[in-house]
Amino acid sequence: MPGSTAGELPAVPDGPFSGAHPVQNAVQMLSLGMWTSRMLQTAAELGIADAMPADGGASVAELAELTGTNPDALGRLLRGLSASGIFAPAEEGRYVHTERSLVLREDHPQTLHYWARVYGSHWMWASCAGMTEAVRTGRAAFPAEFHRPVWAYLENEPAQQWVFQQGMAEFTRLHAQSLADALEVGDARTVADIGGGQGSVLRAVLHRHPHLDGVLFENKSVLDALRGGRSTVGFRLVAGDASEAVDCPADIYLLGHFVHLFEDDGAVRVLANCAAAAPPGARIIAMERVIADGPKDTFGKVVDLLMFCYSGGRERTEDEYHALFERAGLTWAGITPTASDMSLIEGIVRAEPPTVS
Repeated sequence: MPGSTAGELPAVPDGPFSGAHPVQNAVQMLSLGMWTSRMLQTAAELGIADAMPADGGASVAELAELTGTNPDALGRLLRGLSASGIFAPAEEGRYVHTERSLVLREDHPQTLHYWARVYGSHWMWASCAGMTEAVRTGRAAFPAEFHRPVWAYLENEPAQQWVFQQGMAEFTRLHAQSLADALEVGDARTVADIGGGQGSVLRAVLHRHPHLDGVLFENKSVLDALRGGRSTVGFRLVAGDASEAVDCPADIYLLGHFVHLFEDDGAVRVLANCAAAAPPGARIIAMERVIADGPKDTFGKVVDLLMFCYSGGRERTEDEYHALFERAGLTWAGITPTASDMSLIEGIVRAEPPTVS
């Protein structure tokens, strides 16, 4: 066989593609990942997990009537999802929940309903579809496809913006408590959450340290939606764009899953804007995943390419974060691991005005 260096590989008759070799099986299944993502998004958007009783099952016909879908097509979707452990077939043509399908329910305490809708959305897919050209040119795919940055697109698409913010809030809530537990606040009196979405991390920090004054700094459109929904009692809202200026003095600045949205120059600008608003000695803490060498952290290494394609951002190594903080004129204070796969990456504001390099 062309390219073979170790003779014929043993056949795997029971593999996903009958008669294929293990290596080919693996590559073929990886190539179908886009379909699995879209199937998850479809199930979430149609509300299938919510329609199915959490403690029982339902027939395909019952679910089709509840969700306004075609019974044959819905049955095929459920059968396809069950191959990945999302729902499970039961007796007499019924399907029941699995642990994985339950987290697609909106009422699950650790729901990923909107996360699934975001990452199967048409605009996210467009970012991925442009990956070849992005890798060829080194330029993010989303602006090339939509002729504007992703944030400008979402500003003008309120329905998509709402789904995106809900999905990001779901992700953040999974990490918020571990980040709050790992954060030492010392004698700080004010904490500002920069680009904090719905304020999940800020809520967790204020719950653990109720003496702190809290500020959520976000884009106006995000704050307007927040004012109309969840309670913001316990912290102030300040509208602004962190890439332009940060207008809220604080002792601690938290940037939760935010710095990775930017390419290096943009990330340095955000960090420097925080430093410019801060008193000497203030702490600027990015809460991000730190990429390590070796085969581990598959999720982070995939997300790195996703960030590149849709916003021009990136996941980073410890050395790369160190360089960003130094470029922003901050004193590097190191990295604190948490109980999750996120870390606290810290810099200290110097007494002299920051010099951005």
